[in-house]
Amino acid sequence: MPRRWPILPTLLVAAAIATMIALGIWQLQRAKWKEGLLVTYAAAAHKPPVDFPLDKNKPLDPYYFRKSAAHCYTPYDAISSAGRNAAKQSGLAHVVTCNAFSPGTSMDERKTRITFRAVLGWSDDIAAPDWKGGELSGTLMPDTQTGVRLIADPPVAGLQANEPPNLDDIPNNHLAYAGQWFFFALVAGIIYVLALKRRARD
Repeated sequence: MPRRWPILPTLLVAAAIATMIALGIWQLQRAKWKEGLLVTYAAAAHKPPVDFPLDKNKPLDPYYFRKSAAHCYTPYDAISSAGRNAAKQSGLAHVVTCNAFSPGTSMDERKTRITFRAVLGWSDDIAAPDWKGGELSGTLMPDTQTGVRLIADPPVAGLQANEPPNLDDIPNNHLAYAGQWFFFALVAGIIYVLALKRRARD
């Protein structure tokens, strides 16, 4: 080993290792948070229905997996995506975007009210159902575009029920990610020490 470690490379490697360790710790914290969230979701399925969360500033997480109902005014952006029905048959889930406020709602009220997506039901036909909107009941779930999605149960006329939401579909890989970051930090440290030893021999 050299008598003096190179200052700049050592600082850079130390900073990189510290960052990896910090990311590993953060993933451990995320794992604990996710475990608590999954417990909340598991309990939510057995709770009474909730009023539809209309306020954009209201946290939605506690409502996921809860039963609720909403009125879908003027549905738009209809899409069909891969999905399964209650019998686990593969097919298409029919989804629309909905405004949760009536056309007569003031602009100030609209600014605080959410837009949501609704899974209307399942079929093996790619053609979207001719549905003009109306009352829907079902289960609240996360949605990457609008924040909340309502999986209709019962489905709209002409469609079958979608497969019910499943907690197993929510990934919880944070422990694995934490292990990866700690492993990367260990490998980086070993490689640097070996590099210093080789430098000393040369």
